[in-house]
Amino acid sequence: MLEMALKRRDEQIRIENKIETAKKMIEDNFSIESITRYTGLTEEEIRKLLQ
Repeated sequence: MLEMALKRRDEQIRIENKIETAKKMIEDNFSIESITRYTGLTEEEIRKLLQ
């Protein structure tokens, strides 16, 4: 159980890091396509960050 909780936590941290990177890329006017390529986030996820 502890191992599963640690894996979930690690995955959550990875997602948070991707979101933070995407936000910085948005601030620097990167295209959605570039953000998708470099972060692995979907276009839909990136568009939500733009709102």
